Amino acid sequence: MLVPIKTIKVSSANKDLKRSRRIFGDVNRLAESIREFGLIHPVCVDTLKEPEGNYLYILIAGERRMRATVFAGFDKIAVTFKEDTTAKQRKAMELEENVNRLNMTWEEEVECLNQLHEIKQDEHGVATHSRENVAWGVRETARLLGRGLGSVGADLKLAKDLNEHPELREKVRKLPKVAAKRYVSRLLEAEELRKRVADKGIDIKVELVLGDCEELIDHVPDRSINCLLTDPPFAQPKIVSVGRQSYNLTETNVSDVDTMLPLWSRLIPKLKKKLVIGAHVYIFTSMGIIYSELMRMLAENGFLVDDLPLIWFKMRPSVMQKDFSYISCYEAVIFGHYLEKKRRLMKPVKNVLDIPAIAPQKRVHPLQRPDDVLRLMIENSTNPGELILDCFAGSGSTLKVARDLQRQAIGFELDADNYTRALNWLQETA
Repeated sequence: MLVPIKTIKVSSANKDLKRSRRIFGDVNRLAESIREFGLIHPVCVDTLKEPEGNYLYILIAGERRMRATVFAGFDKIAVTFKEDTTAKQRKAMELEENVNRLNMTWEEEVECLNQLHEIKQDEHGVATHSRENVAWGVRETARLLGRGLGSVGADLKLAKDLNEHPELREKVRKLPKVAAKRYVSRLLEAEELRKRVADKGIDIKVELVLGDCEELIDHVPDRSINCLLTDPPFAQPKIVSVGRQSYNLTETNVSDVDTMLPLWSRLIPKLKKKLVIGAHVYIFTSMGIIYSELMRMLAENGFLVDDLPLIWFKMRPSVMQKDFSYISCYEAVIFGHYLEKKRRLMKPVKNVLDIPAIAPQKRVHPLQRPDDVLRLMIENSTNPGELILDCFAGSGSTLKVARDLQRQAIGFELDADNYTRALNWLQETA
């Protein structure tokens, strides 16, 4: 049956029952199809109990088709009727149709699903865990739509989270739905932990320990470390001057390949017992044999390591000028996950980090990393209250930044002078 389009009312005055679709896609393309082939699927309407001005009918489903028909130049449209429907029944029919459409955005899809679920609960009551309860729950919504229980439950949670935290919508709108779910969950988890820290529900503890990391790691509880962030010593021993202070870069500060690679071969199997599944790993390194051997050892012990390292561009030369080689001004950082990729980064970041090195006169240790480099890694890979491990603490800057960000941290330092200097600096900056 054809009816004049101007006689069809589109939306309800009740804001809770307004139409769910907000994005209509390429209406012009659909209009061209209607001009050429006609409207294949009629819109669905009900007759108003009392006319409202020109309106004789109210739309149940098919707003995009109706808009396209108007764009195509027609003033009448084919309709099918559902008689004597209530406002909630019409809303449920619209939602059921929209939830199963392929051309909706995921944001519209989860919101439609949530509204349909709530309408059904209004009609049948909210299901509980009681065996005698026969009301409506997630299982019934999943059965109605022919979808998996877990999938529907996750979509309903995402819709609820976005409704309760509308400021997150813009942040996730351009992400795929699966990525959006994880991102929202991670942000809300971080916010909850931040509140618990503020309320003293989590004790922030930063601990610097003097001794050999190979021995000290045995005292760390299994599956307790959320992130490994460390800068192991690799270089040749020498005396350097930083500001007005001189440091002896002995093997405890810089070491060499023959010392460090065997150490890593013994340390990595111990480390993997202490990391939670999915923990992020950052290891500062030089390139060449050191990098390739570390990558091999990590892979053999179950670490999922990115093929390419992070590059910290220091924005200044890190060695003296050379006549035969280009001047080095970067450091590489191995990044990976332990055993599984369970935790996404908090925000997307390019793998080249343009962050100036600390001016020599401002360092408490010759190899000290800028707070901004450490802050980016810690914020992207951990939540407040979680535990970070630095096996080669040096200046203690990893512990300082962790404390500033309300994370817990453990640092090991073999050199007694470095330990004393770092401990004093941590106390001064507290």
